[in-house]
Amino acid sequence: MSRNPPISISIPFLFTLLSPYLMPTMASTPAPSSIPQVDFSRMGSVGLGGSFSGLDWWSSSSPFASSSTSATFSTDGDTVFVRQANGSYAVLGSTNSGGTINALCWSNSSASDSSNGTLYIGGSFSSIGSTSSSNIVACSLSDNTFQSLSDGVSGPVNTLYCDNTNSEVWVGGSFNSSGNLALWSIASSAWTEIPFGGLNGPVEDISSNGSSIYFSGAFTTSYLSNSSSLVNTTSNFTSAQSAPSNTSTVGHSGYLTPVTMPSISSSAGNLTITAGPSTNQKQYSDADVLLCPGRGTWLAENNTVAQVDVKGYNYWIATGARVANAHVEGRGATAFCITSLPDNTQLNMTYTDPTTGKNETCWEYCPLSTDATIGAQDFLFTDGPRNLTGLQMELKRWIGDGPGLSSVQLLSDGEVCL
Repeated sequence: MSRNPPISISIPFLFTLLSPYLMPTMASTPAPSSIPQVDFSRMGSVGLGGSFSGLDWWSSSSPFASSSTSATFSTDGDTVFVRQANGSYAVLGSTNSGGTINALCWSNSSASDSSNGTLYIGGSFSSIGSTSSSNIVACSLSDNTFQSLSDGVSGPVNTLYCDNTNSEVWVGGSFNSSGNLALWSIASSAWTEIPFGGLNGPVEDISSNGSSIYFSGAFTTSYLSNSSSLVNTTSNFTSAQSAPSNTSTVGHSGYLTPVTMPSISSSAGNLTITAGPSTNQKQYSDADVLLCPGRGTWLAENNTVAQVDVKGYNYWIATGARVANAHVEGRGATAFCITSLPDNTQLNMTYTDPTTGKNETCWEYCPLSTDATIGAQDFLFTDGPRNLTGLQMELKRWIGDGPGLSSVQLLSDGEVCL
């Protein structure tokens, strides 16, 4: 019986083979002499998978080995590492036992006294390193030292946003006594008042588009008329209506953020829209215009019930639909229904009758106004937000020679706020 030759490889070759990929995340520990002699070239492509953020040769002298005397990170708390110029990682500090780190943000504000900027660290802890602080600290990256932010905050921090333009750090979490939000002034090194008083539930994320700051979490909002003043209470703050003024809204739908189909498509991929049967008029036969308000109009074949299908391969959450009628050549839809996918459920919807101003519900034949002064109508899903992979819209009745639409937008479950 033949035997395979022994597998062997020299250590320098192993290092040369892997170093282009591992050097950025390798610690500075030298390779131990006891590494198994493995010929990786006989194994084809080799991948390393798992839950890790760095790699090192396995040896007792590695700073990441629990048995190492050089280990300075915690085995029962969270630790912050910094990547050094040579590609290795060094420990900045660890939390107290049982502590967790949930959020980081880096500030290079001109008000900071750190030449390399400041790292803000938030979570659920009472100390990091030798610095005592409740759930938030700052680390000067010029000398890798920690500083407390006054008394910290009274509950766990879930998210941080460093606003370098205004030299501020927004802190969100679960500390209801202060409205679940806190604002640190880098310039004055002190906590400052939240302009709108805070929110009435935990804040999970804070982000910005450069001009506005957005908050998300488990809180409720009272939808008030647009105003330049903010309400100083933890249960309300001013919301800005996003719907165009000629939209027939229902309830708070005017404040909901429209989720346009192109934005869904770019994140979810493989989204398709079809509509038919279509008119033989070329300028009105492209269903893609329905994805973008103001881009054009789609018309169905004359005197024919038509269907618009939007299908994707990922879920998204929607609370309703904003539908714009055709208003072309005396044509337009007057009644429709919507079926959600993938559960094939025909949806009950709530809308405001543009003529009477009263709220109504519909299911089989949802009325669409043919008044050209009404740019669009909002229809909210009566049973609340739904997880969808698509929807089917059937245009059942019409005026003129047949049905048609100008756009279909889904309404998200988020709001636009000042």
